[in-house]
Amino acid sequence: SPWMGALFFLYISFALLGVMNVVTATFVQNANERAAEVQEAQRVSQASRLFRTLDRDSTGTITLDEIERNLESTEVLEFFRSIDVDVSEARILFDMLDTD
Repeated sequence: SPWMGALFFLYISFALLGVMNVVTATFVQNANERAAEVQEAQRVSQASRLFRTLDRDSTGTITLDEIERNLESTEVLEFFRSIDVDVSEARILFDMLDTD
């Protein structure tokens, strides 16, 4: 009968839309997770470059004095902005990360 054919068509169409929605959501979620991983890797790379730049005496460690001398540089300001920390909180961050 034509009505059963139409209902079957609607059922298949709805099921197909549901499956396509799940597949699309999976792709979008994976893309978002990958973007977050890439962004985190970029932050780590940026921090590594910044720390090498701040270590003027090439001791392999960064002192609070070295950080405070460079607080106004664009690299330091950009780094603190990227990790959502205000520059005025640099000492607190240093004290949290300091091992001595």
